[in-house]
Amino acid sequence: MAFTIYQPIDGEETIYCEGEITLGAFTQAADGLDLSLLQEQCQQRVLTSEECYQAFRSMGIVYGPYFQGIEKIYVGQRQALAKIHLPVCSADKQDAYTLHPSLLDAAIQSAVGLTLSDAGQGLALPFAMDELVLIGDCLKAEWAFVRQRDEGRGITKMDIDICDEQGDCVLLIKGLTLKSKPVQDAILFYPHWEEKVVAPSFKEEKGHVIIYGAEPKIAQKISEQLPDEVCHVIPYDGDHFDIAGQFVRDAVQVFHIIQGILKAKPTHVVPVQILLFNQSDNPFGKALSGMLQTAHLENPHIIGQCIMLDGDMESDHVLTILHDNRQVMAPPQVAYRGSQKRYALRWKEVPPSEKKESLLWKEGGVYLITGGNGGIAKIIIQEIALHIQRGAVILVGRSQPTKDMQQWLNEWQQSELKVIYRSLDVTDRQAVQRCIKDIKATYGDLNGIIHGAGVTDDHFMIQKKATEFTQVLAPKVAGVVHLDEASQDCHLDFFVIFSSITGVMGNIGQADYATANAFVDQYAYYRNSLVKSQKRQGRTFSINWPLWEDGGMQVTSQQQRQWMNDTGMVALKPRAGIRAFYQAWASPWQQVMVLAGDRDKLCRFVGEQEKEQENDATFYLTLIEQIANNELSEKEFMQLLQSPPSG
Repeated sequence: MAFTIYQPIDGEETIYCEGEITLGAFTQAADGLDLSLLQEQCQQRVLTSEECYQAFRSMGIVYGPYFQGIEKIYVGQRQALAKIHLPVCSADKQDAYTLHPSLLDAAIQSAVGLTLSDAGQGLALPFAMDELVLIGDCLKAEWAFVRQRDEGRGITKMDIDICDEQGDCVLLIKGLTLKSKPVQDAILFYPHWEEKVVAPSFKEEKGHVIIYGAEPKIAQKISEQLPDEVCHVIPYDGDHFDIAGQFVRDAVQVFHIIQGILKAKPTHVVPVQILLFNQSDNPFGKALSGMLQTAHLENPHIIGQCIMLDGDMESDHVLTILHDNRQVMAPPQVAYRGSQKRYALRWKEVPPSEKKESLLWKEGGVYLITGGNGGIAKIIIQEIALHIQRGAVILVGRSQPTKDMQQWLNEWQQSELKVIYRSLDVTDRQAVQRCIKDIKATYGDLNGIIHGAGVTDDHFMIQKKATEFTQVLAPKVAGVVHLDEASQDCHLDFFVIFSSITGVMGNIGQADYATANAFVDQYAYYRNSLVKSQKRQGRTFSINWPLWEDGGMQVTSQQQRQWMNDTGMVALKPRAGIRAFYQAWASPWQQVMVLAGDRDKLCRFVGEQEKEQENDATFYLTLIEQIANNELSEKEFMQLLQSPPSG
């Protein structure tokens, strides 16, 4: 007997399902299911009812009380055993069905639940089945045994045996086909230094040279030998006790220098080169590149470059390096190493890996996440809950939890995975030390840190105040230093820094935020050097994230369209972000940049960051004049940049 389930819509039939029905006598397997043995085989992970439906909600599926029939799922290797029941609210109409929809759906939910245990797995939805065999009274169904059969190209096939309390089967679902919802394509890039000689050129504009961290005598000699340049000397006083304070003081000096150049409203190209000396003692100077990148975006007449110098150099050699790089002010970061070969910083796409992404989390683990009021923190905790049953996550934020956050926290009160929020200003060194000390006293240790705290206060550099600049630096810069120092005796598995692509590319109105993120990127390398010398524990890596779709910081749809048109970039979807997170963890690199959107456009966009751009002088001079007179906002500036005049 064939059947079709359809609905007439506007004179046309919309078909929902087709199949065949065969009537006959069906017998169940003689031995039934050994439920005790299956439970022993499915102990990789145990998902409670609350964890299952919370995971479904995080993926956009909200089941009402009539369809919450899962009590527990025991997950094994390519199989799962689910305890199911008929929800109490459905019991009064149970006699109306042979196949009760609540029980049948609970069994199918169990199959979807099996896919939840895969790291970074996208949502898989059922859309077909080969065969359904009705054997006994389905109202007696209490267990669903799910076995994964085939998998490939986003399609997964499963068989489900539904049985009663004794293990006798009452219903068989054969060849249930699930199709994975496509996970957004996130592209990962890693920084790569490659040898690059300077191409000969006859172009050389006079500009500004910032001598950073050099010995006073060397700095003075270089300045004297550059009479036609504007030289600025920023000494490094070697304050190892206050790494954050030292960097902020130095960054503010560079900020004032660049702001002065902007206020002069140059009508021609102004090179700004930062010579970085003594990299071994002060590895954070290259973070100033984020500020230079932003200055170029706000006034393309300013072209910045950080030049890293290895070891002691004679002043004559330094002058040659300046002269060579002045001819081609690209890419934004170059370094001279060993035999004084020139290396340029490039970003290369992370190659695909056949290695399955590993997990950071472990059963009973204790984790600290800063930026606790943000949306990304919620996403990470929901991901943790998919993989461990017991443990603790301590969320910290500068302010008290919002009303929505408090309501969300209340949902975790009955879970064995404890989610605790506490107010903490990460810029307060002593407060951070007390927090870590309390965590160790309560839980015995701390296993991982994710530093995601950060604030923005968007203003053009020409208008920004130094106090605003330092306030944006503090949560990132002081925060990462204080967290690292306070946790140096903890047995960490990881110390993850959530940075931003702004630290790599700069961003209009965010010179401070770009500088702060560039600093934490460099701190990842610094902390790994401490791990290597056995002064710290746990791998450190930094992820330069784009905007997350549900991450808290939002943009207008107009800005988002501009991103897509100009760069191919779009906001990162949560599941794509989680997958990228695991890919970064599985990769060998200490810093990874994540972008989402059109692959070809994004790869071209990343490549173009390394090229020196030619710009229309009159057009940009007019814009800078309007900015200085408060006649043009950041948003209006972004809109104008979409269609600069030609010729």
